[in-house]
Amino acid sequence: MDSHSKKKDYVIQGLSACFSAEKRYKWIIHFGQILPPMNSAYKVPKNLVKECQSDLYLHGHKSHDELLHFEADSSSLISKGLAAILVTIYSGEYPEIILRHPPTFLSDLNLLPTLSIARIQGVHAIYKNIQKKTLQLLI
Repeated sequence: MDSHSKKKDYVIQGLSACFSAEKRYKWIIHFGQILPPMNSAYKVPKNLVKECQSDLYLHGHKSHDELLHFEADSSSLISKGLAAILVTIYSGEYPEIILRHPPTFLSDLNLLPTLSIARIQGVHAIYKNIQKKTLQLLI
């Protein structure tokens, strides 16, 4: 099993264990709280995910081994948790993996119906920004 699949399975197992919307929200918040802190130098307008309901920053960089890494932060606990899910899954991956594997598993887990429309749009915006940063880092 590749690293992307392992990380995705880790998130799926965590969310699958939460049977109520309240428990899922608590798990998402906790996941955001364990996200490593983002370097404050990256909290600049160009890293702001504009489509998110709250201020959410997303930064990406490429390591010497061509793997991409992402950092995120938000003042909103739910937004930060949702970003943490995507950052965890896509950090440390090659661009091809990031671009070819959208987070469809979130729909399979019925997570999206428990979120507000604004939060669903935020999740899609975070992934689109990860894709955009991936393409920029390829250049």
